[in-house]
Amino acid sequence: MSQPAEQFDYEKEIDNCRQWIEASLERSTFFGIATHSFEDVKAMILNHQAELWYTDKGCIITFVTHFPQASLITVWLMGGDFDYVMEKWEERIYDWARSQGCKALYVMGRKGWTRRLKSRDYVEHATVVSKLL
Repeated sequence: MSQPAEQFDYEKEIDNCRQWIEASLERSTFFGIATHSFEDVKAMILNHQAELWYTDKGCIITFVTHFPQASLITVWLMGGDFDYVMEKWEERIYDWARSQGCKALYVMGRKGWTRRLKSRDYVEHATVVSKLL
């Protein structure tokens, strides 16, 4: 999770996660079109527009969206050892999201996430389709 600068070398922790963040960004392109670079993600974390949840074996990047009727937390990027990272952070992310007023969590990702998260009581809620312009 993002930590106050006075407790951790924040930029170093983000940089330590670079390989996982970049790999996740590569897999999340639209028709090969990148939406963010590593530097973009780093700036979002440093500017408190996204949260970094890190371990020595992987990381998760989340962000909160405040809608008029509810707030949601999105698991946006994830890389590294899935099971290890989830065991370390899953419950803490839920607790933190609730403290921010979030009513639900959703995962933005490829189809394989549905299968991977089903055993953790996640359900497929929507389908996203896209078209190259």
